[in-house]
Amino acid sequence: MLLFHLTELKGMSLWYDKYGVLGLSPVSVQDAIISLGSFMLKANELLQVIDSSLTSFKAFFRWLYVIMMRLANESVPSAISKMNQKNVNFVADFLTENFTDNPEKEGKTSGFTLERVGQYLKKEDLQLVNDISNNDWYSFVQSTPIMKESPLLYPHQPTKSLIQLHEQLQTAMNTALNRPSTIIGQHLQCNKSFKLYNSLKKEETKTSRPVSRYCVDSNQMYIVMLSQVPSDCLYIIRQSQDESSDIEFLKLCVGTLAESSLNTSTTSAAICNQHQIVDVSCYDDTTLSLLLQEINSNQEALSVLCQLNLGALIDAEQFVKMSSEDANYMLQKDVYVVSVLKNILYYL
Repeated sequence: MLLFHLTELKGMSLWYDKYGVLGLSPVSVQDAIISLGSFMLKANELLQVIDSSLTSFKAFFRWLYVIMMRLANESVPSAISKMNQKNVNFVADFLTENFTDNPEKEGKTSGFTLERVGQYLKKEDLQLVNDISNNDWYSFVQSTPIMKESPLLYPHQPTKSLIQLHEQLQTAMNTALNRPSTIIGQHLQCNKSFKLYNSLKKEETKTSRPVSRYCVDSNQMYIVMLSQVPSDCLYIIRQSQDESSDIEFLKLCVGTLAESSLNTSTTSAAICNQHQIVDVSCYDDTTLSLLLQEINSNQEALSVLCQLNLGALIDAEQFVKMSSEDANYMLQKDVYVVSVLKNILYYL
Protein backbone atom coordinates (compact mmCIF):
# COMPACT_ATOMS: atom_id res chain seq x y z
CA MET A 1 0.00 0.00 0.00
CA LEU A 2 2.80 2.42 0.85
CA LEU A 3 4.56 1.61 -2.42
CA PHE A 4 1.33 2.34 -4.30
CA HIS A 5 1.02 5.79 -2.70
CA LEU A 6 4.68 6.61 -3.32
CA THR A 7 4.31 5.63 -6.96
CA GLU A 8 1.35 8.01 -7.24
CA LEU A 9 3.46 10.78 -5.68
CA LYS A 10 6.24 10.01 -8.17
CA GLY A 11 3.79 10.50 -11.05
CA MET A 12 2.51 13.74 -9.50
CA SER A 13 6.05 15.04 -9.07
CA LEU A 14 6.78 14.42 -12.76
CA TRP A 15 3.63 16.34 -13.78
CA TYR A 16 5.06 19.71 -12.83
CA ASP A 17 2.47 21.86 -14.65
CA LYS A 18 -0.34 20.53 -12.47
CA TYR A 19 1.30 19.44 -9.21
CA GLY A 20 4.47 21.54 -9.15
CA VAL A 21 2.90 23.89 -6.61
CA LEU A 22 3.03 21.06 -4.03
CA GLY A 23 6.82 21.10 -4.04
CA LEU A 24 7.28 17.40 -4.72
CA SER A 25 10.80 16.44 -5.80
CA PRO A 26 11.08 13.48 -8.21
CA VAL A 27 14.54 12.66 -6.87
CA SER A 28 13.42 12.62 -3.23
CA VAL A 29 10.33 10.52 -4.00
CA GLN A 30 12.44 8.07 -6.01
CA ASP A 31 14.87 7.77 -3.08
CA ALA A 32 11.93 6.97 -0.82
CA ILE A 33 10.73 4.30 -3.26
CA ILE A 34 14.22 2.76 -3.37
CA SER A 35 14.44 2.75 0.43
CA LEU A 36 11.02 1.12 0.63
CA GLY A 37 12.06 -1.51 -1.91
CA SER A 38 15.19 -2.35 0.09
CA PHE A 39 13.10 -2.60 3.25
CA MET A 40 10.67 -4.97 1.53
CA LEU A 41 13.53 -7.17 0.30
CA LYS A 42 15.01 -7.31 3.79
CA ALA A 43 11.63 -8.20 5.31
CA ASN A 44 11.26 -11.02 2.79
CA GLU A 45 14.81 -12.16 3.61
CA LEU A 46 13.90 -12.27 7.31
CA LEU A 47 10.88 -14.44 6.54
CA GLN A 48 13.11 -16.85 4.63
CA VAL A 49 15.61 -16.97 7.49
CA ILE A 50 12.82 -17.68 9.97
CA ASP A 51 11.48 -20.46 7.77
CA SER A 52 14.94 -21.97 7.34
CA SER A 53 15.66 -21.74 11.07
CA LEU A 54 12.37 -23.42 11.95
CA THR A 55 13.03 -26.21 9.46
CA SER A 56 16.49 -26.87 10.90
CA PHE A 57 15.10 -26.60 14.44
CA LYS A 58 12.40 -29.21 13.78
CA ALA A 59 14.84 -31.56 12.02
CA PHE A 60 17.35 -31.35 14.87
CA PHE A 61 14.88 -32.09 17.67
CA ARG A 62 13.32 -34.86 15.65
CA TRP A 63 16.76 -36.43 15.28
CA LEU A 64 17.52 -35.82 18.97
CA TYR A 65 14.24 -37.47 20.03
CA VAL A 66 15.08 -40.58 18.00
CA ILE A 67 18.55 -40.78 19.62
CA MET A 68 17.05 -40.45 23.11
CA MET A 69 14.58 -43.26 22.45
CA ARG A 70 17.33 -45.53 21.12
CA LEU A 71 19.53 -44.85 24.15
CA ALA A 72 16.57 -45.73 26.38
CA ASN A 73 16.08 -49.00 24.45
CA GLU A 74 12.59 -47.96 23.43
CA SER A 75 10.97 -48.77 20.10
CA VAL A 76 11.18 -45.94 17.61
CA PRO A 77 8.19 -45.38 15.33
CA SER A 78 9.11 -45.76 11.71
CA ALA A 79 7.37 -42.51 10.87
CA ILE A 80 9.99 -40.44 12.74
CA SER A 81 13.04 -42.65 12.35
CA LYS A 82 13.39 -42.11 8.62
CA MET A 83 16.09 -39.59 7.70
CA ASN A 84 16.88 -38.53 4.17
CA GLN A 85 19.90 -36.56 3.05
CA LYS A 86 18.03 -33.26 3.19
CA ASN A 87 17.12 -33.79 6.85
CA VAL A 88 20.71 -34.74 7.64
CA ASN A 89 21.86 -31.46 6.08
CA PHE A 90 19.32 -29.54 8.17
CA VAL A 91 20.63 -31.18 11.36
CA ALA A 92 24.23 -30.45 10.38
CA ASP A 93 23.39 -26.81 9.68
CA PHE A 94 21.66 -26.47 13.03
CA LEU A 95 24.66 -27.95 14.88
CA THR A 96 27.08 -25.74 12.98
CA GLU A 97 25.15 -22.53 13.64
CA ASN A 98 24.22 -23.10 17.28
CA PHE A 99 26.64 -25.51 18.95
CA THR A 100 30.01 -24.48 17.52
CA ASP A 101 32.38 -22.40 19.61
CA ASN A 102 33.39 -19.16 17.96
CA PRO A 103 36.81 -18.07 19.24
CA GLU A 104 36.52 -14.73 17.42
CA LYS A 105 33.82 -13.58 19.85
CA GLU A 106 35.03 -13.19 23.41
CA GLY A 107 32.72 -14.52 26.04
CA LYS A 108 30.69 -16.60 23.58
CA THR A 109 30.18 -20.18 24.69
CA SER A 110 28.63 -23.12 22.96
CA GLY A 111 24.86 -23.22 23.27
CA PHE A 112 21.53 -22.85 21.49
CA THR A 113 20.78 -19.36 20.21
CA LEU A 114 18.50 -17.58 17.78
CA GLU A 115 21.17 -15.14 16.72
CA ARG A 116 20.50 -15.52 13.01
CA VAL A 117 16.93 -14.26 13.45
CA GLY A 118 17.45 -11.81 16.29
CA GLN A 119 20.21 -9.88 14.51
CA TYR A 120 17.66 -8.48 12.04
CA LEU A 121 15.93 -6.66 14.90
CA LYS A 122 19.06 -4.86 16.16
CA LYS A 123 20.32 -1.43 15.21
CA GLU A 124 23.65 -2.76 13.90
CA ASP A 125 25.08 -4.54 10.88
CA LEU A 126 24.34 -8.23 10.46
CA GLN A 127 26.96 -10.56 11.91
CA LEU A 128 25.69 -13.61 10.04
CA VAL A 129 25.03 -12.46 6.50
CA ASN A 130 22.63 -14.55 4.47
CA ASP A 131 24.45 -16.17 1.51
CA ILE A 132 22.64 -15.40 -1.76
CA SER A 133 25.53 -16.13 -4.12
CA ASN A 134 23.71 -19.22 -5.37
CA ASN A 135 20.61 -17.22 -6.29
CA ASP A 136 20.23 -17.28 -10.08
CA TRP A 137 18.52 -13.91 -10.31
CA TYR A 138 21.14 -12.24 -8.11
CA SER A 139 23.96 -13.73 -10.22
CA PHE A 140 22.25 -12.58 -13.42
CA VAL A 141 21.85 -9.00 -12.17
CA GLN A 142 25.45 -8.82 -10.93
CA SER A 143 26.78 -10.07 -14.28
CA THR A 144 24.72 -7.60 -16.33
CA PRO A 145 25.81 -3.94 -15.95
CA ILE A 146 22.57 -2.57 -17.44
CA MET A 147 20.44 -4.52 -14.98
CA LYS A 148 22.77 -3.73 -12.08
CA GLU A 149 22.50 0.02 -12.64
CA SER A 150 18.78 0.05 -13.47
CA PRO A 151 16.72 2.40 -11.26
CA LEU A 152 13.76 0.04 -11.60
CA LEU A 153 15.42 -2.68 -9.50
CA TYR A 154 15.51 -2.29 -5.74
CA PRO A 155 19.05 -2.55 -4.34
CA HIS A 156 19.76 -5.35 -1.91
CA GLN A 157 21.80 -4.40 1.15
CA PRO A 158 22.99 -7.74 2.58
CA THR A 159 24.81 -6.37 5.65
CA LYS A 160 22.03 -4.05 6.91
CA SER A 161 19.48 -5.14 9.50
CA LEU A 162 15.74 -4.61 9.22
CA ILE A 163 15.83 -1.88 11.87
CA GLN A 164 18.56 0.02 10.02
CA LEU A 165 16.64 -0.07 6.76
CA HIS A 166 13.50 1.04 8.59
CA GLU A 167 15.34 4.12 9.84
CA GLN A 168 16.60 4.80 6.33
CA LEU A 169 13.04 4.56 5.05
CA GLN A 170 11.79 7.02 7.68
CA THR A 171 14.53 9.48 6.77
CA ALA A 172 13.80 9.18 3.04
CA MET A 173 10.06 9.62 3.63
CA ASN A 174 10.60 12.71 5.77
CA THR A 175 12.89 14.20 3.14
CA ALA A 176 10.38 13.55 0.35
CA LEU A 177 7.35 14.88 2.23
CA ASN A 178 8.83 17.65 4.37
CA ARG A 179 8.69 20.39 1.72
CA PRO A 180 5.16 19.49 0.47
CA SER A 181 3.85 19.42 4.05
CA THR A 182 5.34 22.86 4.70
CA ILE A 183 3.88 24.34 1.52
CA ILE A 184 0.44 22.81 2.08
CA GLY A 185 0.47 23.88 5.73
CA GLN A 186 1.10 27.50 4.76
CA HIS A 187 -2.13 27.53 2.74
CA LEU A 188 -4.30 26.00 5.47
CA GLN A 189 -5.81 27.89 8.37
CA CYS A 190 -8.29 27.08 11.08
CA ASN A 191 -11.66 28.74 10.44
CA LYS A 192 -13.54 27.65 13.55
CA SER A 193 -12.81 25.39 16.48
CA PHE A 194 -15.40 23.57 18.62
CA LYS A 195 -14.94 21.21 21.53
CA LEU A 196 -17.51 18.50 20.96
CA TYR A 197 -17.30 16.73 24.32
CA ASN A 198 -15.23 16.37 27.48
CA SER A 199 -13.80 13.00 28.48
CA LEU A 200 -14.74 12.07 32.03
CA LYS A 201 -11.78 9.74 32.55
CA LYS A 202 -8.23 9.71 31.29
CA GLU A 203 -8.75 6.19 29.95
CA GLU A 204 -11.42 7.47 27.57
CA THR A 205 -8.90 9.59 25.68
CA LYS A 206 -7.23 6.40 24.46
CA THR A 207 -10.50 4.94 23.12
CA SER A 208 -11.14 5.50 19.43
CA ARG A 209 -14.61 6.77 18.52
CA PRO A 210 -16.25 5.91 15.19
CA VAL A 211 -16.27 8.90 12.83
CA SER A 212 -17.61 8.85 9.27
CA ARG A 213 -17.77 11.73 6.78
CA TYR A 214 -19.72 12.16 3.58
CA CYS A 215 -21.08 14.93 1.36
CA VAL A 216 -24.50 15.54 -0.18
CA ASP A 217 -24.91 17.35 -3.50
CA SER A 218 -21.27 18.50 -3.18
CA ASN A 219 -22.54 21.43 -1.09
CA GLN A 220 -23.00 20.07 2.43
CA MET A 221 -20.39 18.16 4.40
CA TYR A 222 -21.80 15.77 6.99
CA ILE A 223 -19.85 14.14 9.84
CA VAL A 224 -21.38 11.33 11.89
CA MET A 225 -19.77 10.44 15.23
CA LEU A 226 -20.28 8.78 18.59
CA SER A 227 -19.19 10.36 21.88
CA GLN A 228 -18.52 6.94 23.41
CA VAL A 229 -18.76 3.25 22.59
CA PRO A 230 -21.37 1.93 23.06
CA SER A 231 -23.60 5.00 23.02
CA ASP A 232 -27.30 5.74 23.34
CA CYS A 233 -27.12 8.54 20.78
CA LEU A 234 -25.15 9.61 17.74
CA TYR A 235 -24.33 13.08 16.48
CA ILE A 236 -24.64 14.38 12.92
CA ILE A 237 -22.66 17.53 12.21
CA ARG A 238 -23.01 19.43 8.96
CA GLN A 239 -21.49 22.51 7.37
CA SER A 240 -21.93 24.11 4.01
CA GLN A 241 -18.96 24.50 1.72
CA ASP A 242 -19.33 28.29 1.97
CA GLU A 243 -16.70 29.92 4.15
CA SER A 244 -19.21 32.02 6.12
CA SER A 245 -21.61 29.16 6.86
CA ASP A 246 -22.41 28.05 10.39
CA ILE A 247 -21.86 24.57 11.77
CA GLU A 248 -25.05 22.74 12.74
CA PHE A 249 -25.61 19.47 14.53
CA LEU A 250 -28.31 16.97 15.40
CA LYS A 251 -28.41 14.53 18.30
CA LEU A 252 -30.14 11.33 17.26
CA CYS A 253 -31.35 8.25 19.13
CA VAL A 254 -32.94 5.06 17.85
CA GLY A 255 -36.58 4.72 18.86
CA THR A 256 -38.99 1.83 18.46
CA LEU A 257 -37.83 -0.67 15.88
CA ALA A 258 -40.05 -1.79 12.98
CA GLU A 259 -42.19 1.37 12.92
CA SER A 260 -41.93 3.93 10.09
CA SER A 261 -42.42 7.34 11.67
CA LEU A 262 -40.27 10.35 12.40
CA ASN A 263 -40.74 11.95 15.79
CA THR A 264 -39.14 15.28 16.58
CA SER A 265 -40.22 15.49 20.19
CA THR A 266 -38.80 13.68 23.17
CA THR A 267 -42.28 13.37 24.67
CA SER A 268 -44.13 11.98 21.64
CA ALA A 269 -42.22 8.70 21.61
CA ALA A 270 -40.22 6.95 24.27
CA ILE A 271 -36.55 6.38 23.57
CA CYS A 272 -35.80 2.69 23.22
CA ASN A 273 -33.40 1.93 26.08
CA GLN A 274 -32.82 -1.63 24.93
CA HIS A 275 -30.59 -0.63 22.03
CA GLN A 276 -27.15 0.93 22.09
CA ILE A 277 -25.13 2.09 19.10
CA VAL A 278 -21.84 0.22 18.79
CA ASP A 279 -20.62 1.51 15.41
CA VAL A 280 -21.78 3.88 12.70
CA SER A 281 -20.71 4.49 9.11
CA CYS A 282 -22.05 6.27 6.04
CA TYR A 283 -23.33 3.77 3.48
CA ASP A 284 -23.99 6.43 0.81
CA ASP A 285 -25.11 10.06 0.59
CA THR A 286 -28.52 9.43 2.16
CA THR A 287 -28.12 6.15 4.08
CA LEU A 288 -26.49 5.52 7.42
CA SER A 289 -25.40 2.06 8.61
CA LEU A 290 -25.84 1.45 12.33
CA LEU A 291 -24.58 -1.50 14.34
CA LEU A 292 -26.86 -1.78 17.37
CA GLN A 293 -26.65 -3.94 20.46
CA GLU A 294 -30.04 -5.17 21.66
CA ILE A 295 -30.63 -6.48 25.18
CA ASN A 296 -33.60 -8.85 25.29
CA SER A 297 -35.64 -9.99 28.26
CA ASN A 298 -33.14 -12.77 29.00
CA GLN A 299 -30.33 -10.22 29.27
CA GLU A 300 -28.76 -11.61 26.10
CA ALA A 301 -26.96 -9.22 23.77
CA LEU A 302 -27.99 -9.43 20.11
CA SER A 303 -26.37 -7.54 17.25
CA VAL A 304 -28.65 -5.61 14.91
CA LEU A 305 -27.52 -4.12 11.59
CA CYS A 306 -29.70 -1.18 10.61
CA GLN A 307 -29.82 0.88 7.40
CA LEU A 308 -31.24 4.32 8.26
CA ASN A 309 -32.44 6.65 5.48
CA LEU A 310 -31.45 10.22 6.32
CA GLY A 311 -33.26 11.85 3.41
CA ALA A 312 -36.35 12.82 5.39
CA LEU A 313 -34.28 13.91 8.35
CA ILE A 314 -32.12 16.19 6.23
CA ASP A 315 -35.09 17.71 4.45
CA ALA A 316 -36.91 18.31 7.74
CA GLU A 317 -34.27 20.89 8.76
CA GLN A 318 -34.06 19.68 12.36
CA PHE A 319 -30.43 20.73 12.77
CA VAL A 320 -29.42 23.18 15.49
CA LYS A 321 -26.74 25.83 15.18
CA MET A 322 -23.66 24.88 17.15
CA SER A 323 -22.41 27.19 19.87
CA SER A 324 -18.88 27.31 21.28
CA GLU A 325 -19.96 28.70 24.66
CA ASP A 326 -20.30 25.32 26.34
CA ALA A 327 -18.09 22.32 25.69
CA ASN A 328 -20.95 19.97 26.55
CA TYR A 329 -23.51 21.90 24.50
CA MET A 330 -24.10 18.99 22.18
CA LEU A 331 -24.72 16.55 25.00
CA GLN A 332 -27.40 18.74 26.62
CA LYS A 333 -29.63 19.35 23.60
CA ASP A 334 -32.97 17.65 23.07
CA VAL A 335 -32.94 14.24 21.51
CA TYR A 336 -34.64 13.41 18.22
CA VAL A 337 -36.09 9.92 18.19
CA VAL A 338 -36.14 8.07 14.88
CA SER A 339 -38.02 4.82 14.38
CA VAL A 340 -36.54 2.22 12.05
CA LEU A 341 -38.29 0.44 9.19
CA LYS A 342 -38.67 -3.29 9.53
CA ASN A 343 -37.49 -4.09 6.00
CA ILE A 344 -34.08 -2.56 6.63
CA LEU A 345 -33.37 -4.32 9.90
CA TYR A 346 -31.10 -7.36 10.13
CA TYR A 347 -30.39 -9.48 13.19
CA LEU A 348 -26.91 -11.02 13.33
